[in-house]
Amino acid sequence: MRASNADWSRAAGLEAAAVDDVTRLDDPGQIALFDLCNRMRGAGGALAASGEAPPARLALRADLRSRLASGIVLQLHPLSDEDKAAALYAHAAGRGIALDAELVRYLLTHFDRDMGTQIAALDAVDRYSLQRKRPITRPLLKEALGLLDAAKR
Repeated sequence: MRASNADWSRAAGLEAAAVDDVTRLDDPGQIALFDLCNRMRGAGGALAASGEAPPARLALRADLRSRLASGIVLQLHPLSDEDKAAALYAHAAGRGIALDAELVRYLLTHFDRDMGTQIAALDAVDRYSLQRKRPITRPLLKEALGLLDAAKR
């Protein structure tokens, strides 16, 4: 991946920017990211950057490592199936839905496992349930998600 100063210049008026996999940046790209960090900091903006390790351990220019490490550093882990189920239960509860374990298992085994897809499917089933004035059961879940799947095609 190559990035030049011209590529980052469009970010000058932004309040926030995100850069994925910073270790793939070449030298000009790293310099451009360093400059972007400085511009965002000076403007009170926010910058999110990702890498496979904490900034101090990344194979980057020292000044860029230091700049990236000066912000909040978070380590993200994939959710376990139990964590995903808990998140679905919590989201459902927030919408006033009481889900049983069979419905959560069905969602986790029949759809993409990323939480964005899972939450979107649950929201779609909730809307469908309200439109049909029927509780969320396995047959309704299959019906709603079948319609959702057909609409994607």
